[in-house]
Amino acid sequence: MLCLVSGGQYRVEGRLTIDRKSDVTLDGRGARIFATTITNSAKLLIQGGSGITVRNITIEGYNPGAATSAAFDRSHQGGHGIQVGGAANVRIGPSVTIRNVMGDGVYLTAGSLGGTYVWASAVWIHDSVIEWTGRHGIAIRSEERRVGKECR
Repeated sequence: MLCLVSGGQYRVEGRLTIDRKSDVTLDGRGARIFATTITNSAKLLIQGGSGITVRNITIEGYNPGAATSAAFDRSHQGGHGIQVGGAANVRIGPSVTIRNVMGDGVYLTAGSLGGTYVWASAVWIHDSVIEWTGRHGIAIRSEERRVGKECR
């Protein structure tokens, strides 16, 4: 388990990455990860792995046009809150807030793992808030046949 300082404030201008790990919990304990510059990368990248939980954390991007008609900027649409690429059994929540990002709140896609594309699967987003994004709250980049086939 990775625990942040309860109520801590962490300035992250790049991104945090959980790369090919299994059975990892990131417990923010009410902490806030924030940016003060516009970036074109996700604040948190979950690449490969399985059994990953993110909970009790606020992730804030820097989007000067957030909550206005100027929120979308094509040149920075990759600035997601959380990007899940090729990971399985990912739980986002409870108490995750994602706001002010240039891209999507949560972006689900494939990841290249060992030279093979693997799609994100079994991702559960619950009891959380996604607001003031440049694009979508949740975006699923996948072939239609891969979405919703194994919901339980």
